[in-house]
Amino acid sequence: IKFCIPCSVQNMKMYALNNLIELEIYNGEIQENIEIEVHYREGLFSVGDIYEENGQPIGIVFEVFNLGKSAKVVSIESLTFDQKYNWETAKSEAAKHQGWLLPNIDEFSKIYENMNIIENILQSQGKTISTEANVWSSSEHNDEYAYMFNLFEGYAMGIDKNVDGKILLVKTISK
Repeated sequence: IKFCIPCSVQNMKMYALNNLIELEIYNGEIQENIEIEVHYREGLFSVGDIYEENGQPIGIVFEVFNLGKSAKVVSIESLTFDQKYNWETAKSEAAKHQGWLLPNIDEFSKIYENMNIIENILQSQGKTISTEANVWSSSEHNDEYAYMFNLFEGYAMGIDKNVDGKILLVKTISK
């Protein structure tokens, strides 16, 4: 797809979200938002895509690999609830969701890297991210400690496994 924007246009913004681009021009000829459908990666995953099962949005793509044929998604439901568990219970809760796991530290880094996109997608679904920042990872530090990740500050810390923390669920998907 090619876009031709006259040189006289000022204050233009473009937003890409789920294969749609929203275009705003403040001092140009276009006086309202328009959406332009884009098929630049048809059939491949992109960060920010909504993952659906049975027609229901259940996850948001936060990492893409294998040339866009595979991705990791974070559960929309787990992003929005504040329930807290100790580490062993957190692992048990994650195991109740077939195919979903607690993220490891590397996956948390990718989630944090794309948190603005994830939050925008949640808002587009009428949801807001949980205010609980500290989330258990699947990564163990030793027999007594596991890693907890602060979603809003972007760092990991070794925490006693008996401390309560929130869980997120991630899943690997392929086309």
